[in-house]
Amino acid sequence: MREIQVVFGIDMETDIGSWTPFYEGVTKGTPLLLNLFAKKSIPVTAFWVADTARRFPEIVREIESAAHETGTHSLYHETVGDSLFEIPGTYPLLPEEVQPRIKLATDILEDIVGHKVVSWRCPRLFGGTHVTNALEALGYECDATYPMYFYNEQLFPYHPSQENWTEQGSLNLIEFIQFADMG
Repeated sequence: MREIQVVFGIDMETDIGSWTPFYEGVTKGTPLLLNLFAKKSIPVTAFWVADTARRFPEIVREIESAAHETGTHSLYHETVGDSLFEIPGTYPLLPEEVQPRIKLATDILEDIVGHKVVSWRCPRLFGGTHVTNALEALGYECDATYPMYFYNEQLFPYHPSQENWTEQGSLNLIEFIQFADMG
């Protein structure tokens, strides 16, 4: 029988994404999750919004010390990719703003953990070709953004195209498929 492999990622941000100033999930939920992951021997990637990591560097380091990976999840949980649906009051970054913002977020996280960060997930799973090209240029190895519920094409990790991030291509970056029950 073929072994099934699963990748777990948790988004480290304000409660309810961009819309509240509260961090109960980060401050109170993280110890509970770390305990569960330790009991079940589950490695995870914690995708940090850089502003959240800046507020709670000790939690970033606690997760790292438990042998979990640190990933980046934007600077302020802004829309860096193409909007899949309209969200009132939110505006995507311009394509030329994306790489500098990802770089700044990456630098903040790397300063906290003391090593290169190589995994990324777009907020709201709103990815885009300009995002994957920026990640490639910045030396990222993995993007965990592709939302299966929306595109419904890719089933397995793939190297995206430089022209269309939802299609297979020749970037070194690996795109991980995100499965979610949105209904």
